[in-house]
Amino acid sequence: MARLLGDRYWWRGLEASRPWRELQVNLAAAALRLPVPAALGARIQRSGWLYRADFLSGYVAHSETLASLLQVRGLSEELPWEAVGRCIRRLHQAGFEHADLNAHNLLLDEAGAVHVIDWDRGRRHAAPGAYAERNLARLQRSLRKLLPGARQAEVAAAMARLRAGYAGA
Repeated sequence: MARLLGDRYWWRGLEASRPWRELQVNLAAAALRLPVPAALGARIQRSGWLYRADFLSGYVAHSETLASLLQVRGLSEELPWEAVGRCIRRLHQAGFEHADLNAHNLLLDEAGAVHVIDWDRGRRHAAPGAYAERNLARLQRSLRKLLPGARQAEVAAAMARLRAGYAGA
């Protein structure tokens, strides 16, 4: 069905739309001073039972995605895996679930800060839950997919450092 619809979605009301949900999650995270870019606006264009949508977030200056850094550096020891883990832990502790946590949705700026983008299917829960482990497993699959030639021991070592940061070690 997604191939037929392309970038259009079934209209089920404003509160169910992707940009509305992303806006709400971003605003809630920003209110808690969590590492998400500022939400600047959203647009919905309805056409019958379908809609197209856009979400506009603030620019994170001097930043690159973790995916682009991995393409250049590989699983380098220089990458701040612990900082990535700490960032994800903060979001999880506040009850935020990212539906597609992967290396493309993590920005690292020149100061070493980590920012999480693309919250269109994200949710906020009353408390941390099983989704936290699913998020981390999704990120690990992303690393393996981006670096198919990397030895699995290297991916495991990077994830161990990330999990150490996540655990607060």
